[in-house]
Amino acid sequence: MTYFDDDVSSSDSLHFESFRLAQYVREDRKLEGDIYRAIRVWDVTFVLEEQNITGLHATCLKAVLVDPDLEDWHISLFLRDQHLAFSVSPVDERGHELSLQYICIVEWQSVEDRSLDYPRTIIRTYLDSYEIHILPNNRISAWLSPSLLVYDYSTLRYTDHMPAAHPGYLHLHLTPSSECSFVSCNLHTPISAPFDAQGVVQFLVVARDSAQSVVIPDDFGTH
Repeated sequence: MTYFDDDVSSSDSLHFESFRLAQYVREDRKLEGDIYRAIRVWDVTFVLEEQNITGLHATCLKAVLVDPDLEDWHISLFLRDQHLAFSVSPVDERGHELSLQYICIVEWQSVEDRSLDYPRTIIRTYLDSYEIHILPNNRISAWLSPSLLVYDYSTLRYTDHMPAAHPGYLHLHLTPSSECSFVSCNLHTPISAPFDAQGVVQFLVVARDSAQSVVIPDDFGTH
């Protein structure tokens, strides 16, 4: 069985004819007992003939392996320039998913191919948080309706492995966050991708009978 998930990133540092794509691939080969999990970073360029786009050309820049012992049913991806963020969950000794989520931030260009021992920063948050976004100023957001959690990871230490799962005290080790709360929101309330403006990041939260614009300054949650 093969499973795919993806995120598209555009950047001011890239030409307008191209963009980058983060693609999560999981292959479970039941007969051989092998599990392959990786996030592939692609550089995608438009194929032009005169002024018409006739196709796309993709080059795989890196394959970042994901630990096969972690649960990936709640995986989210976000790619921003040289940083890649993804979320996975630890499991207990019986293989059951724990109510905790690891958000990993990786400088994907420095990852050694086919290695799981690459440097990463790990944020511990709730299992139900999703829609993660890398923000300016070493921050990352996670949408946990009805709240948007913003984490400052600038002071967190790098590690080259995932922490061991200890169910007895996992909930005591959540990473502190700053929080924006919204009214009339639930688990299924959609939130937009972030829009960068001068000195701020903006989101749009659409509820059943209202729409809220969220403006987060670049120094929010860093004091």
